[in-house]
Amino acid sequence: MVDNRKIKHLLITGGLLLISGCAGSRFQSVEVEMRQQNWQQAIISLDDYIQKYPRDGVAHLLLAEVYGESDSIMAMQSTLYKLRTFSPNMKTL
Repeated sequence: MVDNRKIKHLLITGGLLLISGCAGSRFQSVEVEMRQQNWQQAIISLDDYIQKYPRDGVAHLLLAEVYGESDSIMAMQSTLYKLRTFSPNMKTL
């Protein structure tokens, strides 16, 4: 089993890179919510987005990061599992 702290660090690093890059325009409100540590609102925003775009790997990765930041480890792991089922480049998570 992978150490949860390791997963959390990976998600934070990856999420920040994604937000600062091309994904930023899609997730501007989430970026603000994350900076304000408004985890519940970030979860709601990402859940709404994922309802519209269920196979967006970036959204799932950000959602897993937010779950990790809010100490919802089971939800984080579940989100990562879903991501791995449809995103081949995420199989190593």
